[in-house]
Amino acid sequence: MKTNKNFRGQIELWLILVFLASLGWSFGLILTSVLVGVIGVAPGSIISLILAGILGGVFVSLLSLFVMRKSVKGMGAWILAATSGWTFGLLGTIYSMKAMSGAAAWIVGGALGGLIYGVIQGFGFKPGFGKGILWIILNAIGWAVAYGLGYYLPSDLGMEGIASINIPVAKGMLGWVMLGTFAVLFLILLFATLKRGDRSENRVQWWP
Repeated sequence: MKTNKNFRGQIELWLILVFLASLGWSFGLILTSVLVGVIGVAPGSIISLILAGILGGVFVSLLSLFVMRKSVKGMGAWILAATSGWTFGLLGTIYSMKAMSGAAAWIVGGALGGLIYGVIQGFGFKPGFGKGILWIILNAIGWAVAYGLGYYLPSDLGMEGIASINIPVAKGMLGWVMLGTFAVLFLILLFATLKRGDRSENRVQWWP
């Protein structure tokens, strides 16, 4: 995907990435819930969390290639870096939550997970990738917001299979879905522009 280098184009890029991350994380966690049930792993165990991190990271990294492919070293390096980052970020979030309570545990834990994810994921970028610290900060904010939203959900919304892996993980996924929904709404409502079509008709250009 071709992206603009101006401020508007960068905002659109980040919103698209948030949306794709919410999709990837959802696919990965649903598949994890199926595998955990099949192999009989204890709910909330370290194995189930690692599985969730790996599968979620794989889907997130694959979908994000849709917009990041020109900025990464290669598909293999990107998937390895992004998946490792997502897995360690998830573990950092979940275990840091045990040191606190309430909304602070979810928000601070989410920010820590995003920080870990951004740092490790950075190894998959080409040397000339110019976002650096901003990339890490935005990932930390994204994770913090997603888990903050998850904290305020009244329950797992009937998602017993996914919640059996780990309730904070399941509600964190729902937080990501909410964040991704907001992101795509912003794209559609605020950033859509009219562009001249091939037959001299105005059409909407949704992406950068």
